[in-house]
Amino acid sequence: MKADLITWLATLPDDAPELARVDAIRRGDDGKAAEGLLLLKELGQHPEVRLHHTMLWKLGINAVSEDFGGRPRYRLSRALEYLRGPACAARREELRAKRKAREEAKTR
Repeated sequence: MKADLITWLATLPDDAPELARVDAIRRGDDGKAAEGLLLLKELGQHPEVRLHHTMLWKLGINAVSEDFGGRPRYRLSRALEYLRGPACAARREELRAKRKAREEAKTR
């Protein structure tokens, strides 16, 4: 069985699409397109996020960043998971409390 498969693979031309699929299986890819990495500004402009990049930074989105080429990049799925999670909710509450204290100090 293996010998037949190896022989078949060896007879395929280098640009055969079957080789690309076999290589993807070998690397553990599930066949789905890989999720791209976004810059912070691109993430903020995404229709599911729609937040200014400075607000994302204040919310601590850097907790889910991946360093790529010396700059933080973000996967949409991980960013959405963080933004909907309890850590982000706690950070939002902290920011609200700081803003409220600042506004109260101004009125005194």
